[in-house]
Amino acid sequence: MTSVIVCVDEGVALSERRSRVVWEAVTELATELLPERAKVLERWHTHHVADEKELAAWLEASFRVRDYKPTPRIDLSRFYTGIGYDLEGVAKALGVSLREAAIYLRKMEKALMLMACAEISGALRHSLASKHVIELRDRV
Repeated sequence: MTSVIVCVDEGVALSERRSRVVWEAVTELATELLPERAKVLERWHTHHVADEKELAAWLEASFRVRDYKPTPRIDLSRFYTGIGYDLEGVAKALGVSLREAAIYLRKMEKALMLMACAEISGALRHSLASKHVIELRDRV
């Protein structure tokens, strides 16, 4: 299942369709890089109108993600299968659930995290400027 950020007032998508795991990964990464703003960073996906603090936090998170250097805790090359990663193997090596392993792998994809940050920031900017409600919606 994929999810997309939408402007409720206009009924338009403000992001690409991405898996829920990607949205969780970028939020988790942003809160790891800016723990003092975790509460503000975690509310972007709810049904609301953005405020200046929220947009500022995500813009700062975008710069932090840009400068972020992923450092895997394990040798991921052992789990590369040619078409992706052996998720069960990664989960077992990390001692986490399959979902947590999927989030972990997404956080290693810096370009994907940068794009997701940019989409969240853009949606928040639209919401703040237009005073429109935004939210993350599941699309089947």
